[in-house]
Amino acid sequence: NLVACAYTTKKIEIKSDGTPWRPVVHVKDVCKAFISGIDAPKNILSGKAFNVGIKDGNYTVKELAEAAQRAVPGSELKFTGEHGKDSRTYKVSFDRIYQELGDFYKPSWSLDRGAKELVEHFDKIKFTEDDFRGYKTTRLLQIKRSLNDRVINSKLFLRKRD
Repeated sequence: NLVACAYTTKKIEIKSDGTPWRPVVHVKDVCKAFISGIDAPKNILSGKAFNVGIKDGNYTVKELAEAAQRAVPGSELKFTGEHGKDSRTYKVSFDRIYQELGDFYKPSWSLDRGAKELVEHFDKIKFTEDDFRGYKTTRLLQIKRSLNDRVINSKLFLRKRD
């Protein structure tokens, strides 16, 4: 979201103070985690849950915004603070996946590498602010569109085709 905003508007506006934490992982590293679950012996995995991420993969919103700014040179970063301190903070330990699946799970994406990949993709598809703010990337707008077009019903299930 932050990279897309920087890319399409040259502005990144953070309405909090930027201190909340967020775990971030690249989808390709998530895929590697699934593959490691297939490759690892059953006794390592059985009955366990694993947080999937990279070492030191928790970032403050400020750090995420700064990474977006690095990926889109010339973009402006502004912390308005209008929402004050955001109490929604999520800091996750990835120790278990490294300790117990370390021979199988080998993530390779960093925050900056992932942001750079997004910018390259946006260049390739000629991503616009209308794309960013529209139904293609905004879940609620897509739901409203699908309801209006009668693709889904009020319970959000696909309608049967006539």
